[in-house]
Amino acid sequence: MTLSFFGYIPEFTFEKSFDETQLTSSADFMRSTLHIPVLLSGLYVLVIFGLQKVMEDRPAFNLRNPLAAWSLFLGLFSLCGSVRTVPALIKMIQSKGVTEVICGDTRREWLFNNPAGFWTFIFVLSKVPELIDTLFIVLRKRKLITLHWYHHITVMMFCWHSWGTHCLYGIFFAAMNLTVHAFMYVFYFLTALGYRPTSFAQSITILQIVQMLFGTLITFYAAFHMTFVVPQDILGSILSPKSLEWNLNISMYVDDSPKCHVNPGNALAGITMYTSYLWLFCVFFYYAYIHKPKPSATPAKKDN
Repeated sequence: MTLSFFGYIPEFTFEKSFDETQLTSSADFMRSTLHIPVLLSGLYVLVIFGLQKVMEDRPAFNLRNPLAAWSLFLGLFSLCGSVRTVPALIKMIQSKGVTEVICGDTRREWLFNNPAGFWTFIFVLSKVPELIDTLFIVLRKRKLITLHWYHHITVMMFCWHSWGTHCLYGIFFAAMNLTVHAFMYVFYFLTALGYRPTSFAQSITILQIVQMLFGTLITFYAAFHMTFVVPQDILGSILSPKSLEWNLNISMYVDDSPKCHVNPGNALAGITMYTSYLWLFCVFFYYAYIHKPKPSATPAKKDN
């Protein structure tokens, strides 16, 4: 066991065991099973809207204690992931610059034998069990907004594809998401226990909007770099039957070429996803806190 994060947080052996072999095998699995998040999304939509129909003539379940436990668990998980990914991201930005962290081959800086790599992989996997969030909303007969379920299915597919195609700019998204979630799930934990720090709710929504703004800028920059800085055949790469093989050799050697090491399809999907999130969160903020201010308003559930 060693120390990191300014020498105060211990690093455990299991966190540093993620190596090239595990990266290759996990990416191969996700790249060959891209249908899984799609099928899960379809099943998820059928279940939540079917269950919502079933609950119309039934009383709401009182799931306060299970919801509190679930929110506390996700809050602690997000905190652990945040204290691993954020310092690694800051260190890389300071030493390499933003462009290199977005487009460069940085796997040896944060992915291999590093707690940040381990927690980013767990972060990707966590998007599947996070679907359980919606069951609490439906079974308690609370309002299910489009932003909630749309976010769940799109971010799950995006994360799955990102890991499968070695999109190393994912460290940005993981660090931002885990940090915001650490605050957000603590808020949900408190509300489940009966406390409603409403001023905190607006702050969390602002954090979510800032996260979506940065996500939009990062994905736009990756696409801009591939289009104008070091031009690459983006459309041809996406339409090619071998589009998913983009960056497969990244697990074999350090590629210091000036091109942007981001799967072009992933970058375009990220632009679409983050701009839609940004719009939806801004609309939510307007109607929750400006147009019709309500003291009991809670932050949109949830972000990436």
